[in-house]
Amino acid sequence: MGKSAIKGLFHIILITATIVLAVVTIIASRSGYYAPAESVIMPLLGLALPVLLLCNLIVAVCWAFAAKNGYGFHSSPSPSTGDA
Repeated sequence: MGKSAIKGLFHIILITATIVLAVVTIIASRSGYYAPAESVIMPLLGLALPVLLLCNLIVAVCWAFAAKNGYGFHSSPSPSTGDA
């Protein structure tokens, strides 16, 4: 495997981890609607919500820095605005 294949795999793993973190945070935000007698996991997710929100903030800042430095999103350059 070359460097680009490993970078691509690492990129896909990071995107997947970000999506999983976001989904778990959304589920944890709904934990107030479940009685503790119905579920064991939901009250624990509710208690972990501040930590999950902090993790989401850190991940968002990391993605922003990665995009700013050219490590994140691959987009085509914008068309130049000049005299034609």
